[in-house]
Amino acid sequence: MKRRMAFFLLLLPAAGLLYRKACSAQDTTGHRLLRDTALRAVEVAAQRQAASFSASSPVQLLDSAQLSALGARSVAGAARYFAGVLVKDYGGIGGLKTVSVRSLGAAHTGVLYDGLPLSDAQNGQIDLGRLTTDNLSQLTLYNAQPPDMLQPAAAYSMATVLSLTTRRPAFAKGHSLKGEAALEGGAFGLLQPSATLQYGWSPRGYSTLSAGWQQAEGKYPFTLQNGDSLQKKHRENSDIQALRLEYDTRYRFSDSSETALKAYFYNARRGLPGAVILYNDRSRQRLDDRDFFIQAGWRKRFSPQSRLQVSGKYEASYKRYLDPDFLNSEGHMENRYRQKTYYLSGTWSYRLRPFLTLAYGSDIMANTLDASLPDFVYPTRFTWLNNLAAAFSWQRLDIRANMLGTLTGDRVKTGPQPQTRKVLSPAAALSWQPRERLPLRLRFFYKSIFRMPTFNDLYYTLIGNTRLRPEFTRQYDMGLSWNPQLQGLLSSLAFTADAYYNTVRDKIIAVPRQNLFQWTMLNAGRVHAKGVDAGARLFFRPLHAFRLTLGGHYSFQEARDVTDPSAPEYGQQLPYTPKHSGALQATIQYKPLTLGYNLLFSGSRYRMGDPIDYNRLPAFVTQDLTLTGRLPAGRGGMWELTAAVDNLFNRQYEIVRYYPMPGRSWRLGLHYRF
Repeated sequence: MKRRMAFFLLLLPAAGLLYRKACSAQDTTGHRLLRDTALRAVEVAAQRQAASFSASSPVQLLDSAQLSALGARSVAGAARYFAGVLVKDYGGIGGLKTVSVRSLGAAHTGVLYDGLPLSDAQNGQIDLGRLTTDNLSQLTLYNAQPPDMLQPAAAYSMATVLSLTTRRPAFAKGHSLKGEAALEGGAFGLLQPSATLQYGWSPRGYSTLSAGWQQAEGKYPFTLQNGDSLQKKHRENSDIQALRLEYDTRYRFSDSSETALKAYFYNARRGLPGAVILYNDRSRQRLDDRDFFIQAGWRKRFSPQSRLQVSGKYEASYKRYLDPDFLNSEGHMENRYRQKTYYLSGTWSYRLRPFLTLAYGSDIMANTLDASLPDFVYPTRFTWLNNLAAAFSWQRLDIRANMLGTLTGDRVKTGPQPQTRKVLSPAAALSWQPRERLPLRLRFFYKSIFRMPTFNDLYYTLIGNTRLRPEFTRQYDMGLSWNPQLQGLLSSLAFTADAYYNTVRDKIIAVPRQNLFQWTMLNAGRVHAKGVDAGARLFFRPLHAFRLTLGGHYSFQEARDVTDPSAPEYGQQLPYTPKHSGALQATIQYKPLTLGYNLLFSGSRYRMGDPIDYNRLPAFVTQDLTLTGRLPAGRGGMWELTAAVDNLFNRQYEIVRYYPMPGRSWRLGLHYRF
């Protein structure tokens, strides 16, 4: 009874603030003694962290400090330090970089930028090399989906989600302007200036403008083994010039209503480094990228139980691919592609009981593709997503479930019309803490989801197959998280471990049609993957002005092809999938100096073909160092100097066969913040 009374008394001030009619004091005759006064809300600006300990499905997070210690300039470089992640990197500054999680394939990894999805219906995967970490407050990897109930239905339509969150400014009292300017340079002609300006134009609103430029020659040295001889060579056609512009604005109408807008522009010209085979490392292929999107959203809390989110997005991209050495009648190949995405989303959540919350979300999306290809079909894809989710929390038990309904179909200007698809996709997750004082939680999740064939899978000239079926996956996960508070030098420990089993049905693969020069896409693949992801992060108490943080993870993946028992590759590990991989990070802070050490390990793996020594890529270990020093400047400013060495011991390695990765390189950076 006392607890209920205390809770009621605590709610009284909040109820008074939420009540829209102002109150005033009166005397016994009813005359006002005090004038109506509207109390202005006080906002505490802080980035909400993912609750990895209590989450019912695995959550991995890198905040801005960790991203800085890693020295990763792109999202692809940072994602390598997540457990269970395989980054396919073709080498070079301008090479394509994609992410596959737990052997599901890059097309099953969705990317959310400030809550809304990035789209590429043509290829089905996002090039993470073009996404920078400059303006990010955190990078989060969710297996299954993010736990937030008020999110678009599209967030439930992906097997795994990589979420990018932009920094939100916190202005000191009496100040409404913050900014940052940086200049970085390094090996292989690298030059990266950037600037960010944050302006609080109202107590309730702010705007941020961020810009960055990147250029590099990319001619890094590598060693080519040709029989018994070693040749010293330089990577060719790996240059890049790229411009990035981002604009964010946010306004809070009231304590219960907020709107946000984001605009993004990226323009790049780069070379595509080719495979290095014996004496031929010639590559003159070029790729021009131009990407733009604008998105806006509005959140409203109608009552303590009811919330609404409405958002929309327009995305346009242009790609120009040029191969001057292509053998045809024109003496070259030049293809141009234009994609457009129209997206509208609405989600409503309602807390039916203190322990039960329901949410319904509906998304409508349209994707179009134009291409300068002969006899192109000019496809348009319409997708309607409807998701019903429920969250049950009682004491130390948390249960979440959802059912996603997908209606999707393509329309083409010429040729046969593809089949419309209707699919129901269930998912469920559970998290349980056995005892209140025991810092241990057990978790389990199951998710069934699919991905549609990409436009290239369906319609690419002489290769596409309009009869392709979707690629279905099922995920099973069982794990635990342990987060004890300790005595002594080690203050706390965060440990997670998960065992998983994934299946992929109707996997889309390219197979020869009539000969090795004519291929087509077929639903001819099945994959079974099982593995273990384990990670730990240790926090030490300060010792004589020294602060130490250690973290790392280990992953075991066994992903086997179980398509055809009579095929020679039956039961073999998937190409480019190491069974063992891991990472280690250490950060030492002493007053204004911070030293970061990062180690990345990948076991041996095989490329396409028979599992023989010729097709085997050896294991490798890379180690990086980053040193950062900070000096105060006038009027509250701060200078920051960064020196970094990547691949400290100049390890020669390949992630993809015949695409050598850079050896040792260095970077220097000067930052000024005010």
